[in-house]
Amino acid sequence: MKNENELSLLSAKLESHLKGRARNIQDSIAQINRTGSLLDDYIKPVRELEFSTPNDVIMSFNYYDDVNGEMVNKRADLNLHPHAVTQIAEKFGVPAGYLRDRTFGESWERNLGAHIMQKHADNTARERVLIRSIEGQVRGFLTDKYRRLNSMEIFLAFLMAAQATKSVLVDAHAGETKGFLEVINPNIVEFDTPLNGRNYACIGARIRNSDFGDGKLELYLFALMVQCMNGIVGESKLAERHLGGRIPDDIEISEETYKKDTAAKASLVTDVMKQIYTPDVQNGLISKIQGASATRINIVKEVEKLPKIGLTIDESKTVGKLLMENDPANGLAGEPTMWKLVQGLTAMARDAEPERKRSLELIASGMLI
Repeated sequence: MKNENELSLLSAKLESHLKGRARNIQDSIAQINRTGSLLDDYIKPVRELEFSTPNDVIMSFNYYDDVNGEMVNKRADLNLHPHAVTQIAEKFGVPAGYLRDRTFGESWERNLGAHIMQKHADNTARERVLIRSIEGQVRGFLTDKYRRLNSMEIFLAFLMAAQATKSVLVDAHAGETKGFLEVINPNIVEFDTPLNGRNYACIGARIRNSDFGDGKLELYLFALMVQCMNGIVGESKLAERHLGGRIPDDIEISEETYKKDTAAKASLVTDVMKQIYTPDVQNGLISKIQGASATRINIVKEVEKLPKIGLTIDESKTVGKLLMENDPANGLAGEPTMWKLVQGLTAMARDAEPERKRSLELIASGMLI
């Protein structure tokens, strides 16, 4: 009877959580769709690019555009996103942090940043790049072999595959250079752990993609721990780099390839989703959690190691504080184990900025191996 009552309470908590996220999810999906609809692509030789500083650092170039069936010569003057500046730095062999600081610094720094980029562009061997912009801002500075994919179509294939398994969308995030979707099957799975009591989870999947070269197309097993709403990812089931054949000078020629590449990736996502929901894959994640729960650790020493695996000092201190409080509402119960440390980390991640939250959950998943 106790388990039935607890399951009933957890089901109500999950339903409330899903309802509370509805508006944010809808807004994120709308933003992902909007981003795709606003994308402008240009293929340009690097030597034709101009960098100047009327105020902010501007990238300028001439291009041809179809106006009423006639190709008209136009000029683009585009601001730079920090991600694009990082890619420019990598292309030119300049320290990325240094170039970002100059590009978005004071007047003299911006002038220096533009000068550095111009000198490199003027002296780069014959090479073309794909410039991806939205509303006058360059967000991607990429090789002309970059495989362009329609994120929204791929995400829709993911959602349709999830719907076929009776899964529901639990979270979404639309960042400036990448987006995420997460789904779960709302049926709560119960399992015991050796040293941290009974756990309750909803199993599903997470997908992420970037239209601007900010990471691969990736699909992971995902679990939501219902007692605390901590998220944890399992193994990656798909990791596809955006590289293909060289894009033709006339981008319009490659639109058919663009659609075919997107359709192929959407089909691949559908196939991978079928694997995600197999008992072997789901039980594999549960087995890792149980193995982590069977691994006793020195909590203080392990928390001290967290900055070495990607946490900041402040984040590490917050994890330590949560572990000291030992609140079951944060998924913390039982003996000091690796699973308890993972739960402390993912509890801290719940309140982090959306992209940082997901990075922290990936770090936590690596502690289950």
